[in-house]
Amino acid sequence: MKIQHIIPLLLLVGCCAVGAQTADTNTVTISFQSYTNGGSRIFVVISFANHGRVPIQWGDIWVETDGSSEHHAPVFNPHLPWIKARLLESGGSEVIAVGTPSEAQMQWRICRDYTSVGSTNIYTTKSKWFTP
Repeated sequence: MKIQHIIPLLLLVGCCAVGAQTADTNTVTISFQSYTNGGSRIFVVISFANHGRVPIQWGDIWVETDGSSEHHAPVFNPHLPWIKARLLESGGSEVIAVGTPSEAQMQWRICRDYTSVGSTNIYTTKSKWFTP
């Protein structure tokens, strides 16, 4: 193969690799909004924001406590904001309220898995630590 044919081929391969990479490098952030009451429990209101160029599909959501690798189901209240859709568009955000775990005698945080639409890579975003 002649050198003049190799250079365009390398450029094409390089462009395809860059295009594939940008689809997987979404930036999802969790931001603390406020505390609120929900019955006899305090809830943390947080927002998830998709700063990436492609939509994301949500996976699992869980609560973890400091010093433990166990995943705990989040506490929710049907009268407070909760998950509305499995997909979050580019530039979109979602607000939910998660109840303070009753067993949380130490710090705890909210974790959520997601994938970029069209990708099989799984990412996890985690909130800051909340103290009881």
